[in-house]
Amino acid sequence: MKSYSAPKTLAIILTAVLLPGCASELTSEQVLSHDSGRVIPGKRLTAPVKRKAAVGEEMLTAGEYALTSGKIARKIAVMQEGASADIKHKLRSFNFHLAPATLKSEGTVKSGHLYQYPRGFVTAGNEPAFGGLIAPYDTPELATKIYWNWTSSGTSTYYTADLDRPVKLSTSEIEENLSNSASYQTPLQVLIYSGVSAGQIRFVYKEFTSHGQTRPDFTQDVVLDYQEGEEYAFKSARFVINKAGPAFIEFTVITGL
Repeated sequence: MKSYSAPKTLAIILTAVLLPGCASELTSEQVLSHDSGRVIPGKRLTAPVKRKAAVGEEMLTAGEYALTSGKIARKIAVMQEGASADIKHKLRSFNFHLAPATLKSEGTVKSGHLYQYPRGFVTAGNEPAFGGLIAPYDTPELATKIYWNWTSSGTSTYYTADLDRPVKLSTSEIEENLSNSASYQTPLQVLIYSGVSAGQIRFVYKEFTSHGQTRPDFTQDVVLDYQEGEEYAFKSARFVINKAGPAFIEFTVITGL
């Protein structure tokens, strides 16, 4: 019968004791896609359309006449109850407790859909974390995992772990103005009515930066001979002046600026 020396036996026992403590219940997952929302174009007037503007008011704006600005539709998930996760990682443990809140879609990882918690949260040891919950693809209204990172900056990888128990989600969409999005920040062009006198009609053309500052090199006075009922053209805009006076102009837009 084979025997073991005391030191070797002790090493085997210590290894058996310590191995469970070195195990980890967390994994890391790569972000497969980021969710920036679904663009909903703004509603626009159909040309030709009759309009009226006072002296100093904008007649035409870039993009024709948008009745409403474009919007972004974003998927959200409302937690029906709080979420908890008690995670063991090697010789440490992390305990998260998230109060019910409305989460916003952030993207996807291999295990499911990421829903971002609206603020940072902390471990039981007061360590700050940033992330949210994961709903598997086959149960989109049931979160089963938590995901997080230790910094608030954007990341392409998250730690993930199972929740103590699944959390029911109520999913829907909300709409946000596209003007709040950086993708909407383009220079704005306007044509302003300046009045009519001595047989001439006057306009001011201006361009603005995405931050609302005037671009002086792209500002000009426009003076044209006035004839009622005549079609006028300026840049891409086409419009018919029905009536112009010292206070107002009435016109029909054929194509916008």
